[in-house]
Amino acid sequence: MKEFKASEEYRKYLIELQFDNFNAYTVWGTDMADKEIDKLLVSNTKVMAFKEIKEIKLAFKDIDTPFLDDMNFREWVKHEDLNTAYSVNNLTWLSKFKFSFLNDRSTSLEVLADINLIQDFAVQVEHSRLQPIFEQSAMVNLKDFIYDNHFWKGGDKDRFALNKEEIEIVTLCNNLYTIFYESISFV
Repeated sequence: MKEFKASEEYRKYLIELQFDNFNAYTVWGTDMADKEIDKLLVSNTKVMAFKEIKEIKLAFKDIDTPFLDDMNFREWVKHEDLNTAYSVNNLTWLSKFKFSFLNDRSTSLEVLADINLIQDFAVQVEHSRLQPIFEQSAMVNLKDFIYDNHFWKGGDKDRFALNKEEIEIVTLCNNLYTIFYESISFV
């Protein structure tokens, strides 16, 4: 297994985003100079994503980053390999969301990771279409259910409350995928 020492040290991570028809790469990380807020690599209000991993190292040398701790970003670029993604976010779990996904721990945690990644972006750019989705009670309940039943040990929250919101939850997950996809600027 590959070690990502520079990623861990500088808290910047090359991530792969899997969409319905292709994959792209971007950076997610903690801005150590901005209250340790998690951010994605953005330009204006769009996520900067690369279709080819081999384009990244060269592009990062001259890129303006949203991270206030720009020095950490530059050191990360210098010391990290950047030929392998640290993690993968399979966003198709959201575009094809089914309530049955919640029965499986692994799938539920992937859905949760996708939701949290998109929420980091929504907060970062104050996204007017994404932020209201996270305020919907159905989305709050979905996240709570996954945390309670699959993230923390010993959780066994009843799915009854979620069952009443099933159609709304599916729609919200699909909307997250669509709006996030529209918020990508491919470099």
